[in-house]
Amino acid sequence: MKTDVTIVGAGLAGLIASIQFSQIGYNVACIDYKGEKDKKSDMRSTALLLPSINLLKTFGVWEQIKVNACPLQAMRIRDLSDEKNIAEVKFHAKEIGEEQFGYNVPNQNLYNNLVTFLNKTKNIKVIHNDKFMNVRTRTNATFIELKSGIRIQSKLLIGADGRNSSVRDKLEIHVKTKTYNQHALAFKVKHEQPHENVSTEIYRSGGPFTIVPLAEQNQSAIIWMDNTSKIRNLTKLDDDQFNNAITIRSGNCLGVLSRISELTDWPIKSQITNNTVKERCVLIAEAAHVLPPIGAQGLNMSIQDIKALADIVGKENDPGSMHLLSEYEKNRNRDSKLRAKLIHGLNLSSISNKIHTQKARSMAIQLIASSPKLRSFLIEAGLG
Repeated sequence: MKTDVTIVGAGLAGLIASIQFSQIGYNVACIDYKGEKDKKSDMRSTALLLPSINLLKTFGVWEQIKVNACPLQAMRIRDLSDEKNIAEVKFHAKEIGEEQFGYNVPNQNLYNNLVTFLNKTKNIKVIHNDKFMNVRTRTNATFIELKSGIRIQSKLLIGADGRNSSVRDKLEIHVKTKTYNQHALAFKVKHEQPHENVSTEIYRSGGPFTIVPLAEQNQSAIIWMDNTSKIRNLTKLDDDQFNNAITIRSGNCLGVLSRISELTDWPIKSQITNNTVKERCVLIAEAAHVLPPIGAQGLNMSIQDIKALADIVGKENDPGSMHLLSEYEKNRNRDSKLRAKLIHGLNLSSISNKIHTQKARSMAIQLIASSPKLRSFLIEAGLG
């Protein structure tokens, strides 16, 4: 078969990329390795920031997604390393003239709405339960082979197949990886006090404990990053022990916490490619960069990849032209590598149990709290 753009990967980034490239006029093939049935149990949520929401609005899909989402009107950072002198800074969306920084969206709701929209789009063909095997590139086309025997000729191949990208491996693009001896634990809780649409990152040692509000005022999503052995021990606790542990770790900022979902855990690492393009091929999202879950950078960075690529190739007859892909790489690699360094530094700071590091972190939070200009700068940088 022939098409303009082939996208390998049908997770959130792959679906958004498929819709984006179809909307600017290209015929798109999307390779879905796992199939929809394997994606019906994602209980996590994602904080979508304003630039990402603005892109979804252009698709006409945001109003349906928004129904089950929670506005993020403020973000709070607390440092509990010195319980006698708790440092705190709070960022309000009104500081930059907005009602909210974004919305926290249940992943399943986001996925379902994207799939519904995609299935109504005539110039997207989704190939389910098939696997990318190889790609050969020529001056004017890529030739993609799938496990089923299907062969696809296209002008551009986009690898959106995650942190263990097969496309990246076949293109022999090198990736640098940092590990932290950390795991993340994600789950939902109910709490005594309303969250009032405030997201909170709490630091002590081992990693941040992040509370992200859900649509119900007394429910939130938690991501707890800590030493791998500690996370494994937490998963072995009974319900009462676990609820007591998360309430203590939260600094009791919302009263007693009680888990109301299954636990999801994964190892924390930072992973970034040296380059993102080869002849007629480009990597986006977690195929190109994986960061620790700090500051809501994950899917938001992926969406910025998609928008940047679409902006560059959108008015061209040949989306796989090397000069366009090189322009994209120059545009995005600088930003991705800078954010990777910043998140790496923040994570190392969050892990440390050394007194001087914790004091420095606390002083930094106090400085930010006292400086409106610095707060505004950090807000703008975080939103991308």
